[in-house]
This record gives sequence, C-alpha cells and structure tokens, in this order.
Amino acid sequence: MNWWKRALLFFFIVALVFPISTTEAGSGEEVDLSKLNGVIEQGNVLNASEIADWEKKTKTGLIPGTWYVGKTPPNVDESKPPILFVSGLTSNALTFIDEKGSMYDVAYEKGYRTAFVQLNDAAGSSFAASQWANGEILAEQIKEIYEYYGEKINVVAHSKGGIDTQTALNYYDADDYVNHVVTLSTPHYGSNLANLSYSWYASWLADLIGQQTDGTYSLQTGEMDKFRQQTDNLESVYNNQFYTVAGKGWGKFGSSLWLGGSYLWAYGSNDGAVNVWSAKLPYGTHLHTGKKLNHNTVKNGDAVFSKIESVLSQPSTKQVAVLKSLASAAISTTNQTKSFMSNTNQTESFMSEGPEAQKDEQYIQGGQLRKKKWLTKEVAVQTGITEANFSILTKHNAKVVLISPSGKKYTKRSSAYQSGEAGDVFKGARLQAFKIVNPEAGTWYVKIKNQVQKKDAYLLIVNFQGEDTTKVSIQNQPNQEEVPVEVELKDAVDYDLDTIKVKMKVINPDGKRANKVLKNTDYINLEKKSKKGKKSNFTGKFNKKNKSGVYNITTEVEGKLKNGKAFKRTVVESVYIDN
Repeated sequence: MNWWKRALLFFFIVALVFPISTTEAGSGEEVDLSKLNGVIEQGNVLNASEIADWEKKTKTGLIPGTWYVGKTPPNVDESKPPILFVSGLTSNALTFIDEKGSMYDVAYEKGYRTAFVQLNDAAGSSFAASQWANGEILAEQIKEIYEYYGEKINVVAHSKGGIDTQTALNYYDADDYVNHVVTLSTPHYGSNLANLSYSWYASWLADLIGQQTDGTYSLQTGEMDKFRQQTDNLESVYNNQFYTVAGKGWGKFGSSLWLGGSYLWAYGSNDGAVNVWSAKLPYGTHLHTGKKLNHNTVKNGDAVFSKIESVLSQPSTKQVAVLKSLASAAISTTNQTKSFMSNTNQTESFMSEGPEAQKDEQYIQGGQLRKKKWLTKEVAVQTGITEANFSILTKHNAKVVLISPSGKKYTKRSSAYQSGEAGDVFKGARLQAFKIVNPEAGTWYVKIKNQVQKKDAYLLIVNFQGEDTTKVSIQNQPNQEEVPVEVELKDAVDYDLDTIKVKMKVINPDGKRANKVLKNTDYINLEKKSKKGKKSNFTGKFNKKNKSGVYNITTEVEGKLKNGKAFKRTVVESVYIDN
C-alpha cells in the first residue's frame, strides 16, 4: 500500500474514533460529549428551526431543550417517583453526571429512575438566561418526562435551577406534573454577588468577560425581591412542596468560591456563592445546612443525597391548608424584614438557623486597564482590623504588587499570595489574592499592570475582618417619587466628622449594560445629620424618574479618623422599586 493511502486510512480511523465536534472552535467552553454516554437522549422540546439555530451558535456542543433519562437500575424501585435534576447558572446536565459520587451515581445505586435537562445556559455562559426563558423550556421538558414515566416526578435543582423550576411550575403550568422540589443552595432571595456584578465598579470587568447576562441580572437581590412579590402570593405555590439545603463552606484561600465567600461573609454565612438566609423558603421545609458544604459540593450525591432521600422516596403528601398557613405567615414576615434585607451588614434573616453578627466590610474599586500601563490604587487600613483580604480580578493575567505602609512588597512569590480562576458571576476572570493577617495600619498600595496588548478591566475588592462601622438603609415604599437613603456611621466619636463625605452612584434600570451606565447614572451626595453626638447619619434621596425596576446603588463613605488616618468603605445594594 502506498504511503499516501496508509496516511488516508490513518486519518479516516482517527476521524471515526475522535469525531469532530460541532462546538464553536476556540470558545474555551467545549464539553466532552462522551460524558453523556451514561444517559439516554430522548428528544428536544424546541422546534427544528430553533434547534438548528442553537447548533450553529452553541459554544459547548450542548443544545438547550434536550432531555435525557438515566439507565434503568437493576434494582429499580418503581414505587419511588422518578427524579429530575435541574442545573444552575452557566451550568448543564453534566454537573449531576460526570463526577465521582455524583447525584446520578447515587440515585442509580439506590434504584431510582432519573432524568436530566439542558436549559439555555448549557450552550455556554454567555447564554445564561432569566428564569422566564429557562422556565418556559423546563416546563415543556417536565411535561414530556412526566409522559415518558407515566407519573409525577420529584425535582432536585441546584442554585438558580431552583428558581427556574419554581417559574416552570407557577407560570408555565408544570405544577401538575411534579410532587416535591428540593433546592440545593438556590438563591431564592438573590445573591449579593450578582449585585456586585452589576455595580458601578464591577460592571466594566463583568461585561468584558461576558457575565452581564440575563441570568446574572435576574439574581440581583432587587430582581429576586420583585420575583418573590410576584410569586409568593400565587395560589399555585401551594401545589408543590419545597425543601431546601444550604452550605457554609467556601473552599481554600484563593479559590473561586473563597472569593465569593469572603465577599458574602459581610452578609452572613454562605457557601461561596449563596448566603444561607437566601437559600431558604419560608413556606418550604429546610432539610440541612452543611458546615463544610460549598456551592459545588452541595450538588454531590455522596455528600447530600442521604439528607434529601426521605422526601424523594415518597410521592406527594402535601397538605394544602398547612402550606397556605406557612406561606401566609412567611409573606407577612417577609414584608416586615425588607428594611433588613437592604442593610449592609445583613446577618441571618428570619429564615436562619440563628443570628450571626458579622464584622466584615469592603472597599471596592474597578474600571478599565490601559495596555502595558501600571495602575495604582490606595487602600486605607485602620488599627484593629484582624485580617485584610485583597482580591484583584482581571480578564488577562495582569501583574500585581501589594505594598504596605512601611514599604514591604508582596508579589506572587509571597506566602500571602494565591491565584486561580474566578467562578460564578465572575467566571472567566483571573483571580489574584493576598491574605494579610493583622495588617499594618495606614495606606496600602495595590499596583496592577495590564501585560498584554488587549483590552482589560480590573475589580479590586478589599475585605476587612473585624470591622462594623457602616450601615446603609434604603426606605423603599411603593408609589413614592423619591427614595430616602440613610447611612449611619457607628461609633461616630472615632471620626473627624467634618472630613466625612458620603455619596451614592445609582444605576437606574436603563443602565443595564456596563458601558452605558455612565449615561444613565445619578451622583448623589448625602448630607450629614447628627444625633445627640453619639452617631452621625447621612441622608439623601434618589429620584425614580417614574421608572419601575431594579436600581443598583453603590454607596461610598470616605474621610478621616480622629487620629488623622484615612477611612474608606463601599457598600453595594440592589433594590426593586415599583411605581
């Protein structure tokens, strides 16, 4: 055989063994489709035209609308309802399949029939969709899975998948096909990380890495407040029983979940992406909060299935009257706690296992990075701070140096340094972090250099442990033209009040996309108002301009302490305003 014939035969065999994927080349999000070999594809609820369109633009090779069933276990127990697994933000069905000890593995071993779905997010992180878009697809998938098995199913949903599920049940008529729903670290009341992503300083980077999506936008606490107001008053919320699971683990220093956990700690216990208080529903039953469970491991079968199996092994035993009573009481309590939800130092809400007063605050900066240029930011650190965590996020691998007030330099070679890939709402960003225990008081300098000839942006988050100085209250009432805001400085005797300035940067509902926010933003300076010399309050208002929607508010407090040292803090909030 001629050499060219041998070569042709070789490439033919390779093509058979390793077929070319239809995934968009170079997307960086390609999925090993062979990992789906353990489940059986049953169809797609989208029409042929929609499927063809997704085949052209998917970045992962996965097609939204597709649904699968698991293999029938040899010890199948048909008295147990089938389980549908629903993935979360920027995720896909493989999250329950392709890891050791997965939900699929454990359910199969225990004799359960299973099903899996691909929603819009499965095609790539830039396609992360709202609960409305995902819920509509999911409702059709639920109906077809119900028809396939011939009985009602139970749902296990991770993260935003729980919100997508509740939307499918209550707005797209899928409630008649489902018994129970178990949500795993679902942000039922939103995530402050989503607030951060759409904030004044973070939006530059979030937009550049493609994370300013409808999915992330929908998870702002203001957006979820709107969703809860719409949903929790529906009669249909009583048709399915909800159960919840949460976690308190973050992962190791420098990991993607550590970044989220460190930021969210100012708002209470969390799993690196979702606070415990947000992961619960007042008219649901909370099954478990794992001290070591993080946002990734909470969906692992080995870690969690035993905690939720008691409600998965049985068909519905709902008691509508009891559910209505719980929901009515919960909605009343929710209305009473809205002012709590808009305070900077949220601890654990009415849904908590117990109050945990946090003493953590932040200083946040962000914006564009010029090519091949150094950027220097000053960070004021006060006496008494037990730990300061400096986190720098960029799209590309920037050079970062941290300098203490006495001139000590910290670089990537320092023991205090860690790096990695950011996750969740900052997936696609590069994280570099410094953990400084008992930091020196004074002005620290963070130096960042864009080392590539490409567009870049940065986000600097400094978390101060052992600090509880600032409280922001937003008095949001329906049908008011202006929204009052009050900022309280605790222990005012420690500050040179004549130097303190407080201002807000408000992004209105029209400023949804990062590079447009400057044209749709109000700068508001708050005026000082003293109360009996014990504390100082700063008050102001922002005009709603007759626009209903979510307002993202960055509040900045800066000035000097009595000892002359600088003081700077940043608080990010998201509120829903209904006109």
